[in-house]
Amino acid sequence: MAGWRWATEVSGSIEMRSSRTIPPLWGAWLGWLAVLSGCSQGSGRWDHYSSGGSFVGARPSVSPDGSSVVYATPRSGHGDLYVVKLKGGPPARLTSDPNYEGEARHSKNGRKVVFIREREGVGHIWMMDVDGVNAKQLTDGPEDDEHPSLSPDGSKIVFTRRVGDPKFRPGTGAACEVFVMNADGSDQRRLTDNERTDGWASFSPDGRSILYCYYDGADHIAIMDLDGANSRRIGEGASPEFSPDGRRVAFVSGQYGREVSIMNADGSGRRVIHRSDAYHSYPTFTPNGSRVLFIEEPEGRGVGTMMTLDLGTSKVERVAETD
Repeated sequence: MAGWRWATEVSGSIEMRSSRTIPPLWGAWLGWLAVLSGCSQGSGRWDHYSSGGSFVGARPSVSPDGSSVVYATPRSGHGDLYVVKLKGGPPARLTSDPNYEGEARHSKNGRKVVFIREREGVGHIWMMDVDGVNAKQLTDGPEDDEHPSLSPDGSKIVFTRRVGDPKFRPGTGAACEVFVMNADGSDQRRLTDNERTDGWASFSPDGRSILYCYYDGADHIAIMDLDGANSRRIGEGASPEFSPDGRRVAFVSGQYGREVSIMNADGSGRRVIHRSDAYHSYPTFTPNGSRVLFIEEPEGRGVGTMMTLDLGTSKVERVAETD
């Protein structure tokens, strides 16, 4: 199992290989990590996509009442957030900033959405009301932030940051670590400190632990305590998300990400729930835990068809197109 949308180091930089040559495995997260000089040279997520790379951050988030999905799409010409009914229908635009926006996630009470907005190619964490108004910036600075997720009580945000520690090899995903902060952006604390890629973190439904990924030559899913201690690997895979009751984890698996799988939170009971020739990304449970929503990408470029799979019947239903 190789890291998805990983990259090849060429003459001191990382050159993204075509998804047709090396199909992705992890989701659009490592695709962004492969944009090696994005922070230092102002080349952001949209520039990466418009130059032939993957669209990073579609990341659908189902509202807590199960009625709608917030997701990012490149259809506006720079990346914006849209909302669509889970049962399907016409999407409505939530954001219209001239810069890239994506990687949205609802608060547990459904009133807020935390997301990434870029400035000069550097992503920062913002929060807004669920209807798209009252947007407020929470992080700032030269380091790129990504994949924010709120704690169940709404008091904390866990996220990934591309740190600039000199011990890391410049231009590699190894500079990505997991951080946590208060929901107002204060008290930012680093939770991981490794010479590897750590990220894609989210809180458990009970708020007592953090689920995340790391890449050290293979893709692993792990759980750690809220302070970053007691990390334990529970399996291989990428893009993990807890079920609403915290008993299961949905994730991307298989060669080139051709599978969506679930397993118990301790790593047992692993099974494939959907397989096709396309790449799959961003699996997440619906609030009642009966279905898993994901994106199926025919070309592995971060856009495709958002769909749900019923865990009882295995029936797959289309929700919306994300391109």
